[in-house]
Amino acid sequence: MRYYNYDYLRVIAMLGIVLLHVSATYMHGITDSSIFGHRYEGDYWYIAIANTLPRFAVPIFFMLSGAFLLERKIVSIREFYARRWRKIGMYTALFTLAYFLYAFAKQSVNVLFRGGDIWLLVNPVEDLLRGQAFYHLWFMYVLMGLYLLTPVMVWIKTQLSEEVFTRLGVGGSILASISFNTSTHLLIWDVGYVLYFLAFFFLGHILRVKAGAHKNTKVHFTLFILLGGALETAVGYAIGCREAAGLSFHDTAHNLSEPLSPLIMLASCAIFYGFGIMQCHKSELIDMVSRYSFSIFLFHALVWDVLSLTLVRSHFGQCGDALYVIPLGVVAVFLISLALSILWEKFWKSLDEKLGVTDSSLRLLHLKVADIGGDKNFRT
Repeated sequence: MRYYNYDYLRVIAMLGIVLLHVSATYMHGITDSSIFGHRYEGDYWYIAIANTLPRFAVPIFFMLSGAFLLERKIVSIREFYARRWRKIGMYTALFTLAYFLYAFAKQSVNVLFRGGDIWLLVNPVEDLLRGQAFYHLWFMYVLMGLYLLTPVMVWIKTQLSEEVFTRLGVGGSILASISFNTSTHLLIWDVGYVLYFLAFFFLGHILRVKAGAHKNTKVHFTLFILLGGALETAVGYAIGCREAAGLSFHDTAHNLSEPLSPLIMLASCAIFYGFGIMQCHKSELIDMVSRYSFSIFLFHALVWDVLSLTLVRSHFGQCGDALYVIPLGVVAVFLISLALSILWEKFWKSLDEKLGVTDSSLRLLHLKVADIGGDKNFRT
């Protein structure tokens, strides 16, 4: 059975992630003069809200995974891991290498043609070792860690009643939020970092079960979506006020917009639940975009980095530019990333069939599955 409401949510979340990263260029430009060659002045609240409204997107993707994976019966752990490697792990490894080479090439240009210090070439290596080959890939490493833990979580769920599991999930999520907002981290792939985001795995499953028992009404859907949007707008306004006062984007106020911030968690849960109770009909367009959402995520950072370096940072950066550059940038990045995703998946499928890269990597990992079909509710 396909859940079309979650396909719509997946596409909206992907648009949110693109908006998050496009608006971040102007967000950083407010206090960092190196972005545009000067500090960006004006549009503080617009930029802050544009950067905060889509903050639900990252938690939503974790919640979507938990919503479906925690309800499944895992007969073979090796088969489960083989499926995740084929669908997630292989792409993560390939794009990690690609982004590392891209970052290294950028630093090489700085050293060879712009008089940069040769030690800049060490930065991409350090970032790779810290789990930050590129700024968006942290999500993939955390997701891989969550998949490693999924069989354990599924087993625990089978040993508990739904009520006890719900209490455990909610309590663990509260503790994760408290810990995250009072701790610091070095490695993105730190086990503790992965455990924080396990909270959204729990919440995704819990909210999906609750939504399934909810009598759907358009009024309730609207109220939950408005609640989520209002919470994120409030966070954006608070951050905008600090930016207007010249305070750094990286000060403690920025914790308000982190995924495990209490307000962002509540907003994400409200939006996820709202879509969970919504009834949707199949849309061929939404179905197609949802199918490529994973590849869009992997490509969009590269697309925006190239566009921002070649166009935005050199031609825009004056007061008022953000009003039209951000929405146009989101549309351009999303469409280009979608086109690249379609081309890439056709190319990779053909190449993998000829060279057997994925099968070879599975053997290297001591994982072997004769026939791995597609999961109904997992889109790549």
